[in-house]
Amino acid sequence: MPSPASIHFWDMDDTVMENDSDVSWKRFLIGRGLAPDSDLEKIDYFLDRYQQGILEPDVFLDFQLREFAGRTVPEMDALADEHFEECVESQIYPAAAAMIKEQLDTGATVCLLTATNHVIARPTA
Repeated sequence: MPSPASIHFWDMDDTVMENDSDVSWKRFLIGRGLAPDSDLEKIDYFLDRYQQGILEPDVFLDFQLREFAGRTVPEMDALADEHFEECVESQIYPAAAAMIKEQLDTGATVCLLTATNHVIARPTA
């Protein structure tokens, strides 16, 4: 009788990579001139509130997703791909990447868990 398929769950930020994708995303947008410089202070505010477990989701999402307004899905996907290449890919832990590859090679189902929105997380997945 074949053994049951295995399923592995990986948290994205600070587990698969040494990065907080929401933070690097906003910094990426500021660097591109797509978000105001004043957002730099707000990044730290929201990250601190998240780490304390007191983040107001609606307020954060308004801040984090503001630059999505007026852009098409292909535009956002292109930005997310550039963000991944410039800010995320080099931050992936080699050991995590090797373990994930090994799990996939055995036919396991590998799931990426994250509170980061789908557009930003997709290139990492």
